[in-house]
Amino acid sequence: MKRTLLLLATVISVSVLAFDQDSAGPKDVPEYTGKNALKFPEQYREWVYLSSGLDMSYTPGANPEHHMFDNVFVNPSAYKKFQENGT
Repeated sequence: MKRTLLLLATVISVSVLAFDQDSAGPKDVPEYTGKNALKFPEQYREWVYLSSGLDMSYTPGANPEHHMFDNVFVNPSAYKKFQENGT
């Protein structure tokens, strides 16, 4: 449970920090195509690896027979902010 809450807090922090950037730097905000499909960020291969997990789910009634392996990454600007202030 603690791990799930930590991952959820990380995702929220990344989303909030993505909007708190200098105008001179690259934008880490989500971009979408004309058909509302999420585009890969230009420098997504430079994102920082945080953790991996098996069967992580935020849905209470998740199917226990459907197994998934996930990797969690964060954009560099959000990770830099975390290193500076610990949150």
